[in-house]
Amino acid sequence: MSNSITDQEFSYPDGSRTVPVRCYEPTGEPRGWILFSVGYGGNRDGYAFLARAWTELGLAVVVTEHVGSNLEVLKSFSQLRRAERNAEVVRRVHDPDELRARVHDIHLVYGELSAFYFGLPFGLAGHSYGSYSALAGCGMESNLAPHSLGALPVDSLLVVSPQPPDTLFSSQEYTKVHCPCLVLTGSEDHLLDGSSTFRERMKVFESLTESERHLLVLKGVEHMTFAGIGLKVEAQLAAISSATSVWWEDSLLESGHSRAWPERLGEKLDSDWILECR
Repeated sequence: MSNSITDQEFSYPDGSRTVPVRCYEPTGEPRGWILFSVGYGGNRDGYAFLARAWTELGLAVVVTEHVGSNLEVLKSFSQLRRAERNAEVVRRVHDPDELRARVHDIHLVYGELSAFYFGLPFGLAGHSYGSYSALAGCGMESNLAPHSLGALPVDSLLVVSPQPPDTLFSSQEYTKVHCPCLVLTGSEDHLLDGSSTFRERMKVFESLTESERHLLVLKGVEHMTFAGIGLKVEAQLAAISSATSVWWEDSLLESGHSRAWPERLGEKLDSDWILECR
């Protein structure tokens, strides 16, 4: 278990928006830190299973909520039928104001906390809509919402269930990622509009610079399972935790070892979970 869990809120200089975060600190001095961006409808309460697993590595984890696309926003149209609700989420994910704000949120949190973790390896991660935030934090820009903020000094990147190329980013933008990046998805990780399968998400891997890209597809894992949501998903959550922990250990804490991470993963995770790993 982590040594401490604290909630904080950071504000934009003009007071126009706040950014709630939950900070998980490891026992002892941290070896590095992770800034994690939640998906659409998520808040800082979520993804605790990942944060706790990563603190076991000695990592501090900052789960970042985005108030323009958090649980309260999702509840505002929860009365819609499922298909209509999903369509509304898809529409709102393309909102230029929220796309731009999410990047500013990430930069704000980094600016507030980087001095505290000065000199430590820094990892950036996100799930679903949060994968957009993480990629944008590496300097990628959407044609829908250019931000001109540049790239944070990211040592390792984890994008879980990312949107396919040419959804929020053009295919050419992925060459702006200049650190080891793991694209993580599951065999049941379908797009919200039902238009395609996890193989569309795999195209993010194909768009990244070959020397930096890595891929893991977990068998039987659905989109919301990565957020810790679902019935009887304990074994799946354990597999996700193990796989991502190996990633951080190899790519962040033992910088330069990410090329060998598939072999290390095989030592920690039963092969029955792995559909594809590169």
